[in-house]
Amino acid sequence: MITLTKHELEAFEAICLGRDSTKKMSGTTSFSSRTAYRLVRSLRQKGLLAEDRASEDRLKPSSSLHSAALRRYVISRQHPPDAISGSKLLMLISVSSRAKSLERVAAETLLTKGTVRVLAWSLRNLGILTMDGDLIRIPRSNMPMTNFLLDFARGANMALVESKAKEGMVLWSEGLECIFSAAALIDPEGANRTAVSAFPDFGLQFIGYTTYYHLAHWRPRLRVEDLALHELLIDPQSTLGISYSLLLLRKEGYDPDYLAREAERLGVGDLAKDMITYLSGIEVDDPQLPKRSELEDLFREYGVT
Repeated sequence: MITLTKHELEAFEAICLGRDSTKKMSGTTSFSSRTAYRLVRSLRQKGLLAEDRASEDRLKPSSSLHSAALRRYVISRQHPPDAISGSKLLMLISVSSRAKSLERVAAETLLTKGTVRVLAWSLRNLGILTMDGDLIRIPRSNMPMTNFLLDFARGANMALVESKAKEGMVLWSEGLECIFSAAALIDPEGANRTAVSAFPDFGLQFIGYTTYYHLAHWRPRLRVEDLALHELLIDPQSTLGISYSLLLLRKEGYDPDYLAREAERLGVGDLAKDMITYLSGIEVDDPQLPKRSELEDLFREYGVT
């Protein structure tokens, strides 16, 4: 996930305000020519500045989603640039979709719980966050900040996927993680096969023409519950995909509490609860679930009881 230093934010803001060359930037800011050049190179590497083959020194924001979101943020001046510098941006993105505990934010951002608490208090004093005990959230009234974070996170995830695969496609994105499809990877570091693409590791053959991958800032080791949930995120209407997810959970065993908790975090809580009930042998009135006879045939095919 992309983070930005205070100086990178200042340089990006200067470019948005018309300092469209390193010369103009160093002449109107406190940056030396060498510093301005270094900041421009870093912003380009992060996909925030457009590449201009005619003149490398001609600077303008790129057309990427996260660049456009950042441009709106710095131009609006509704919040100070420093509010999203460094680890604060990671923390805000972590809670951009829903409230989370200090412990959960620390796990997702790879920060200590104490550091998250200090940053949260700082952002609370700026009116950006609210804290209810250990629970952090962005107020619903602060839609400009929420919209910025959602767009920036999705754009940053798209840029990350582009660095991993030439024709990668983001299928689901939330905060500091995403799921994407790709025929092949350029850089496999941090990308874990997931959903039905990982099912063959457990002896379940699911024919597909693309491979699904999961990327997360904290690089988790995926559990079978995660693989099943990721399949729901990719295509919650696929009865076949749900059938194989149920097969995986039954074959390998699973923790229903973990499954329900993670499903709630990912926004598929109701479907996961129905799946847990269904696996317990109780009939569920959910059209997304397979017919009991069809699922039992699939179980028998793999010798699962």
